[in-house]
Amino acid sequence: MFAIFHLGLPDVFPPSDLGIRKAVTRMLGAVELLSPAQVAAAGDRWAPLRTVATWYLWRSLGTVTIG
Repeated sequence: MFAIFHLGLPDVFPPSDLGIRKAVTRMLGAVELLSPAQVAAAGDRWAPLRTVATWYLWRSLGTVTIG
């Protein structure tokens, strides 16, 4: 959070963050919670702007899924 909001770094992606792990797991449609290594590998595609992906992933956890 500090690196994103106070330092303004453009490529921050915390693969061990539980929220990020849950969001990436849901995004990829996995059944079990992905490991930090799996989440890091998935996040490589968003470099060098992983901060943007991190923000959207966190926000996706606040949405309600209907159905």
